[in-house]
Amino acid sequence: MDYNVTYLNGNMRMINCSRDALQPLKFWWLTKSIGHTGWTYQAAKLFAQRDYLKQQLDSIGWPNLANEYSNTVFLKRPSQHVISKYTLAQGFDERFGGELAHVVVMQHVSKEKIYMFIDDLIEEQTENIPGTPASSQQNAPKKVVRDSQLLILQNDQTYNANGVQVK
Repeated sequence: MDYNVTYLNGNMRMINCSRDALQPLKFWWLTKSIGHTGWTYQAAKLFAQRDYLKQQLDSIGWPNLANEYSNTVFLKRPSQHVISKYTLAQGFDERFGGELAHVVVMQHVSKEKIYMFIDDLIEEQTENIPGTPASSQQNAPKKVVRDSQLLILQNDQTYNANGVQVK
């Protein structure tokens, strides 16, 4: 049987790991100390951040897919620069449009990191507009919805929907 794990660049029958005997005890302590309420809170927070990432991707028209029971967001594969910068796992699935990447939303994925990621995708989109000179692409306004507010980014300045500059 072939087990091709694309992001490991190899055919793996299993992922080798080594743990000492103390690790199960640490895991037990962790689960008991955080408790049901703590785990529930963390899961809800992860899903809220996943939903926020999906909303941001939708607002810039970047194809994506998120399962409501998972903290992973699949998206059209961006450039190698963006993949490397954010250490995105890559894959291929014809059912979902071919070349994919995915973000596993964990506790360290803040709104600020999502903003940076979306800004890099917007920059990539404007650089790849066919038939548009590079100089006018840089001046093209970029629209992003953040926290239910439309922001228009132009010439390194940010304006809200009313045209007022946001700092």
